[in-house]
Amino acid sequence: MPHSNNNIKYKTKIFSASILVSIFVIVLLSHFFSTNITSGDSAYSIHTAMSIIKECNIDLDEYEEIIQAKKNQFYCVKQLNGHYYFSYPLGASILSVPFVYLADKILPLLVSSFPSFEKYIRNRVDLPFGSIDPITAHSLVEVFIASILVALTALCIYFTAKNSLGVKSALLVTFIFAFCTAAWSTASRALWPHGPSMLMLAITLLIILRSRKTPYLIPLASIPLAFSYIIRPTNIVSIILFTLFIFLHYRRFFVFYFSGLVFILGIFFVFNYITYESMISPTYISQAVLPGRNFAEGLLGVLFSPSRGLFIFSPIFFFVLLGIFLKIKHHQFEILDRYVLGIIFFHWLMIGTFPRWWAGWSFGPRYFSDIIPYLIYFLFPVLRYQRMLKGIKRWAYNGLFYCFLIFSFFVHFRGAMRADVLYWNSLPVSIDLTLERLWEWKDIQFLRGLINEHSDFSYKAQIDAISFTDKEDLHFLIRVSNTGTFKWRRTTDEVLRIGCRIFDTQDDTASTVLELKKELPENVIGVGDSFETTFVIKKQYLDKGSYKIIFDMVRENKYWFETIGSRPLFYYFVIS
Repeated sequence: MPHSNNNIKYKTKIFSASILVSIFVIVLLSHFFSTNITSGDSAYSIHTAMSIIKECNIDLDEYEEIIQAKKNQFYCVKQLNGHYYFSYPLGASILSVPFVYLADKILPLLVSSFPSFEKYIRNRVDLPFGSIDPITAHSLVEVFIASILVALTALCIYFTAKNSLGVKSALLVTFIFAFCTAAWSTASRALWPHGPSMLMLAITLLIILRSRKTPYLIPLASIPLAFSYIIRPTNIVSIILFTLFIFLHYRRFFVFYFSGLVFILGIFFVFNYITYESMISPTYISQAVLPGRNFAEGLLGVLFSPSRGLFIFSPIFFFVLLGIFLKIKHHQFEILDRYVLGIIFFHWLMIGTFPRWWAGWSFGPRYFSDIIPYLIYFLFPVLRYQRMLKGIKRWAYNGLFYCFLIFSFFVHFRGAMRADVLYWNSLPVSIDLTLERLWEWKDIQFLRGLINEHSDFSYKAQIDAISFTDKEDLHFLIRVSNTGTFKWRRTTDEVLRIGCRIFDTQDDTASTVLELKKELPENVIGVGDSFETTFVIKKQYLDKGSYKIIFDMVRENKYWFETIGSRPLFYYFVIS
């Protein structure tokens, strides 16, 4: 009999372990291989981690050449006291240090050993030549690390839900978190601070819930909670309310908890003073909360804007309201619930005060991403209530619930997989300049390219090289194909031309060295039609050195096709 019991326990452990491994692997791989990459604000997060690893500092002086070349991302860097620094909070970079260290050691070995792996990386980050390392392939390294962090958060969500709901419902909740929220469409698309922030807050909530049975665990909550502030300063709301909760209800352990909080944040503030001569990082000061003139619009917009609203992009969160109601109705609204709800409320007020409450060029309600673990927590009573229903009520309830779930999955699938939804931010006009688009129901972001396809996306081209000759001048003969759904016309309000831009390879994202454009050879280029044309580059216009030339179609005075999803053709050449 004892042997039988041990066998059952062993099988139970194996089953539990297999579930955990499956959750981690499925979330990691599905998020990593999702096609959209949104490395923008996070552009120098990997560089900062490498600086910590190799030089034991956070300045980016060793990357000055890269910084100067990428002037379109100069907003990501600050110059202070003669040094370059990443403009955004350090927490994500610090958390990524072990992963970047491993990538720096392993990535070159994988590239040299597996040609197909090298080809995959070059294609995905558009790196035709040069070495592959965490810096040159930083955007893909960001996605990989961010996917790991989201997968770890999914495990925390599963543990938290399992104690309250059981395995089956816990798996459903974990699926909702991983695939029906901004965890998929935002947090894992680059090393935004939102992914690391979610992980820290999920760990904090898990520790607090476990402390109900084992109160001595509560001081451990200070570690992820303090670090959440280093990752993203808006988490000060969680620190204040959870500290008040622990002081009032775990006073016996408060000194230990508070000591951990002060120790971690104290080190952070001292580091800031040594580095910036200020206790508060300049990046935190620049992101201080200042109420905007559109405060009321922000409060409403982050919930219901067609292209930024939480309940529009994840309607499954409507059931959060039901979860709160059910807890109150059945007298199960506990003390902790008040604090968690308070954090959600004050976080909502805080992001409503942001002058740019729509979060710039992003997908959906990005600023709500951090507190998704708290929203998921209030779905627990919804699933418990589901078990209590019978007959037609159960069918109706489940039907509505799964409709909202499927729609939420659809929205975030498009956010993670379809480039069209990202171009919505810039086309037809930048969202930062036309705020009325945030309320346009005819052009919802997650439907861009599906049922509300903007005409811009009907312009697509395929450009192939026929030959390249280097005599007295450079001659490029290319073939251009119309692979979109619109005819190209050279006599219309929307003037189309074929063009090329030449960049110095040391400065390939700055101003062009030379730009040429040619008229279409015919009045109309139909869908599926092709034509050939030759560009002649006069050597006398170029200094000695190495250059990159890019061929692309251009919609005059508006954009090059590359910005709306077409792949241009590029070559590297040398003038000697």
